[in-house]
Amino acid sequence: MLRRSKFQGARFLAGLWVGGMVASALLATVAFGLGSLASWLLPPLVRQIAAGVVLVGFAVADLAAKTPHIWRQVPVQYLKTMPPGKLGVVWGFDLSLLFTTQKSTSLTWAALTGLVLLAPSASWLTLCGMTTGGC
Repeated sequence: MLRRSKFQGARFLAGLWVGGMVASALLATVAFGLGSLASWLLPPLVRQIAAGVVLVGFAVADLAAKTPHIWRQVPVQYLKTMPPGKLGVVWGFDLSLLFTTQKSTSLTWAALTGLVLLAPSASWLTLCGMTTGGC
């Protein structure tokens, strides 16, 4: 898109970032809420052990080529029907929800597990930082 029109490409990238930040903030809010609840209900040692078990589970899943994901992507027809800025917002929102596309990896799931169980107060900074770094 940047090769055809720098203006349209810039609008797409700006929309991608905006959509990504909205989705990241939404996901971070959920992670913070669940993490705060887990911190309130479970002692730190139990949360650390649970995080370790989940991380080992993801490692085993990766080794067995069974990384959890959903086989879907942003519909390609949007490329032809939406203006660049709106397309960027939709695409960014979908990608930044992290678990809605086939691009999810165990590293993403491990990061979410760590945020929820070990550091819920870092969820906004981490997830919004991932979006900004990814754009």
